[in-house]
Amino acid sequence: MFDGDTTSLEFDVLVHDAHNFPGWTLDSTGDPRRLVPLQAVVGVMEVKSTLDDGTLAAAVDKLAQFDALVAEADCEGLFPFRPFRHVFAYRLDLDADFDGWGSPAYRLTRYAGTRCQPDGVFVLNDHFAVLDRGNGIARSFALHRGLSVGEVRNESWDIQNEEIKRFIETDPSHCNDYFATAATDGLLLVAFLTFVLEGTTGYTPQDVDYADAFCRWGGPQLGGLLNFRGPPDPGFPPVPVPEA
Repeated sequence: MFDGDTTSLEFDVLVHDAHNFPGWTLDSTGDPRRLVPLQAVVGVMEVKSTLDDGTLAAAVDKLAQFDALVAEADCEGLFPFRPFRHVFAYRLDLDADFDGWGSPAYRLTRYAGTRCQPDGVFVLNDHFAVLDRGNGIARSFALHRGLSVGEVRNESWDIQNEEIKRFIETDPSHCNDYFATAATDGLLLVAFLTFVLEGTTGYTPQDVDYADAFCRWGGPQLGGLLNFRGPPDPGFPPVPVPEA
């Protein structure tokens, strides 16, 4: 993705508003990768085959760079909402201790000194952990019970009790930044897709001047300003420009 003449690192999965915003090819070689304006990004995901200390750290580093790019653009008032950031893994390394914290959710807490907190971490046939904000806890309960968020809140006091417990345990050493729950078989995939949809809530197409976008990105990438009254390269003749 790019913002002005700044481009980000590549992400494994990028969710963007393809209906209202174009994605530019990198070149004419058939490379399937695309450049997408930052303003069109709804969310990003990092996918790992096995989640361990190293792969979690690598995913967090990339998401932290994305956060920095968003924060820089947000200074201009470009983001009415925050793009979601998820980590998805096919398996969990059972021997990994996550720098002594024992689980990804604990390693990603503020108390552990993480530099970036993904909105969710999903491990196929194992568990998922989501940040305790918005509908994080309620949506997790709703997924397990096959209910809507409103229904599960009215069904019992389980969610309220969980939220009250976390409110009381204000000391960050309780490591309650994430709500983690086991999820196997298809439930993990349903949870993943559900939280992706949850992350799109609030997104609206932004007012972007594509002439500006092309100028700010394409111009510098293609060599910048040329002096048309003199040859840009000794091997080529000058381009004649009529006098005004």
